[in-house]
Amino acid sequence: MRKFFLPFLALVIVVGGLFWRFSNYEAANKNNYNADILITNGEILSLDGQSNIYNPGWVEIKDGNIVGLGGGSAPKSISAKKSINASGKLVMPGLVNTHSHAAMTLLRGADDNEPFEPWLKTISAYEQKITPDDVYWGSLLAEDEMIRSGTTAFNDMYFSPDKTAQAVTEAGMRAILRVPITNQNNQLSFDQNIVSQNKNNPLITFSLAPNPFLDYSPDQLKQISDYALKNNYLVHIHFEEDPQNRTDSLAKYKLTPTQLIEQAGLLQNKIVLAHSADVNGDEMNVLGKYPNVGVSFNPKSEAKLGPSLTPVTEMLDHGVTVGIGTDGAASSNSLDMFGQINFAAYGHLKCPPRVDSSKATTTRVEAASSSDKYCANGRSIDPEKIVRMATIDGAKILGLDDKIGSLETGKQADIIILGVQKPSYDIYSTLVYNTSGEDVVGSIINGKVVMEDDKVLTINEPEVFKKVLDISEKLKK
Repeated sequence: MRKFFLPFLALVIVVGGLFWRFSNYEAANKNNYNADILITNGEILSLDGQSNIYNPGWVEIKDGNIVGLGGGSAPKSISAKKSINASGKLVMPGLVNTHSHAAMTLLRGADDNEPFEPWLKTISAYEQKITPDDVYWGSLLAEDEMIRSGTTAFNDMYFSPDKTAQAVTEAGMRAILRVPITNQNNQLSFDQNIVSQNKNNPLITFSLAPNPFLDYSPDQLKQISDYALKNNYLVHIHFEEDPQNRTDSLAKYKLTPTQLIEQAGLLQNKIVLAHSADVNGDEMNVLGKYPNVGVSFNPKSEAKLGPSLTPVTEMLDHGVTVGIGTDGAASSNSLDMFGQINFAAYGHLKCPPRVDSSKATTTRVEAASSSDKYCANGRSIDPEKIVRMATIDGAKILGLDDKIGSLETGKQADIIILGVQKPSYDIYSTLVYNTSGEDVVGSIINGKVVMEDDKVLTINEPEVFKKVLDISEKLKK
């Protein structure tokens, strides 16, 4: 027995020693990782200032930031905790949704047959029944749809923003959310609770969204402007969606909407003017003088509710930066930004020049029948520019272009991966004309993988779908 025991003991010692050395090697290796994520073998669409494309290429991510990228094989010196082989796939910046009402996923299809004014009354009646908890579930559904279709950041405007913030934190998205403004007895107060509650979440920043802005006096708009500047908040308003907005502004203040917000100082702020569909040439001259002004073009909702579409080419000619937004799901029905991109491109390629409405006195319905404003943008927007509007230009109008919107060393890692395995003579044309949100298979936000292999990792989808169905049934009653 003894002659077998000694060899067995020696074998145990040898195996144990090898195991100990292997375990320590693994532990040492883990401590020697110099990257969190390494993406390799993909076509890298940087959308940087030089429009660099690396095919194949690689992207290195550490501590939420892009720390390296380039063409060919990744340097052998990079040791990453997680490797993503993007062979046959496209790697690009996450899309930036510049105007949304996330929780309106609860009201998708509630009224798809009326023009804006009757539609607004119908939707407002439904909204009276929506609770803060409903907003949470509606926001989660919106974020799931946005992640699945390539959006990594969105600029939201809705009530109960604290509940949207809760959903944003759980989903791991980047968002700009409104600080509530209370207007009682002509005295404004700003609810800072949402700011203090989310001070530890670097992915949430804030806006002031006085809507409708014509409900505020010029002095109050000046107060809002000053408060936003003091706190470095974005300003986010619905602006000149139709000729009626100008008519109302002239009647109430004897100023056009552009004159009103300029005199209040709002154009000094980083400001997003959602829609701006009925802005005329004189007003564009004014807006183009202020580098902080951005316009959010929401093609589907504008075409659906009419009568006007954002005059994008004219805005660009006047030096105004334009981004793309989805609006709410109650008006555009889909939160797929690639759907908006595609619709914008197809909807304007064969259109004649837009009719100037500087002297418009018609009502919304009359304007829809008397002028061909759906043909606003002519033929001049090329595919790369449309993709930039959905990424780096969108980031710029939100004041985030130093952080996101392009793939560059030093920027935060908001990245999407698409399974675009199609013959392509021009990748921008492929994205604009032949891509949908369903092509997105992966998403990284601030260096964290939130969707991998077409599976969202941060949201319990079956639970969200059931909750939202239950809420919609309640709202229908």
